[in-house]
Amino acid sequence: MKNAFAIVTLSALLSACAVVPKQAPEPAQAPDLAALPSTPGDALATIARQEEPLPSVELTSDLFYKLTKAELDFKRGQWQSAYISMMVLAQQTRDPRLAKRSAEMALAAKQGNEALAAIRLWRELAPDSDEAAQYFLGFSVLGDDLSEAEQLFAQRLQAAPPATRGLAMFQMQQFLLRAKDKAAAFALMQRVLKPYDSMLETHWCWPRAPMRRKTRNAPRPKRSVRWPSSPIPSWRP
Repeated sequence: MKNAFAIVTLSALLSACAVVPKQAPEPAQAPDLAALPSTPGDALATIARQEEPLPSVELTSDLFYKLTKAELDFKRGQWQSAYISMMVLAQQTRDPRLAKRSAEMALAAKQGNEALAAIRLWRELAPDSDEAAQYFLGFSVLGDDLSEAEQLFAQRLQAAPPATRGLAMFQMQQFLLRAKDKAAAFALMQRVLKPYDSMLETHWCWPRAPMRRKTRNAPRPKRSVRWPSSPIPSWRP
């Protein structure tokens, strides 16, 4: 069973380096209106499914050997050598799928720094990949420096169509809920959402947690208790 899984994984990696023959460009056709997304959720899913441009790499015997050895080392528990080999091959071939595989190896070994380095390379090789951007945001909000995350959040909101911008705001809110520095995360959200103050979704995403935290930690005011003038209330039939 393990050998079959290794063969499937290796075949997927080898297909990443296969040379795709060039085809003659097809004539432009009118878009199918029935295939267009009808809801904002369908629009986001369509954007995420868009194919990324991949480099054309020749599968040489040396590349085949290095890919095979890296996968076998990883199956044997030697994640360091497998990770380094995949990172080097990703830099040499400029193939984002090999960088993604490096990130998967580091995540499986629970190595956060190595995973973030592989994700950065993945984003560099595939700057338009929504999956790589989400991986990067999920890791960057857990660190102390949120400047890169803020820049990426602002870019994603600016590039989002008006119909899906509200969903991008809620997605940003979900990412920032996992941030280690809550105060910095909510300050980031306020700065990023400021240009979209006229949108209803902006006010729904407006951070209220800092106010609740301050109210909870603040000293409670003393309550003045007014005792009745008579212990027994007056009653008339």
